[in-house]
Amino acid sequence: MDRRSDSLLLVESDVSFGSLLSENLRSVGYTVRLVYSALDGLQELARNNIDACLYDCSVSDMDALNWVNEVRLRGIDVPLLILSNESDTDFLVHSYEAGIDSYIVKPFSIKLLLCQLQALIRLFHRRDTIVQTLFEVGGVVFDSEHQILGKTKMSTRESELMRLLCMSKGQIVSRSLILSRLWQHNDQFAARSLAVFISHLRSYLVKEHSRALILSVHGKGYKIIDN
Repeated sequence: MDRRSDSLLLVESDVSFGSLLSENLRSVGYTVRLVYSALDGLQELARNNIDACLYDCSVSDMDALNWVNEVRLRGIDVPLLILSNESDTDFLVHSYEAGIDSYIVKPFSIKLLLCQLQALIRLFHRRDTIVQTLFEVGGVVFDSEHQILGKTKMSTRESELMRLLCMSKGQIVSRSLILSRLWQHNDQFAARSLAVFISHLRSYLVKEHSRALILSVHGKGYKIIDN
């Protein structure tokens, strides 16, 4: 198996198992950050550039589904693979609905785990090279390349904001993620400016008779849905 230089985060409550798994991952070239709590895992994902995350459902300080939800609500777009003793279909369905990308049931083959990791990271890298420019927004076409919603011409920042929302249609895009990507800083001025741009987008949707709505989620961010 080819050696890797990707960075992994392992969230594992069992110290001995975590150390053993980390060594196995490092032996094939991965850089591994190992933490023993869900909260530490969230902090590591926020602070560092992680290529994939492995989360053991045995971690006790936060329910696995709640943890996955929290990762996605924070706008952290990283492949999530859960390690679980649970093979119940309903649990796995809820896990995928929460935002995981794959799972593996313990005990597992390290070779199978490595293959899953490589496939996930490869898919995410491939996805990042494909730039989507056309979106259907409540019955109206949004062309991000030409910055046009229906027949309405948009500014560059308006178009970038609309594209960010459309890329995660139906999901919350955190305010902090929007500000960091489009304003490069997070302060009161930027937050007020963001609110103004959201108002612009809403007025364009109404003008174009789109069925889409941009919802404000208190304390979290925004999401666009088809009404």
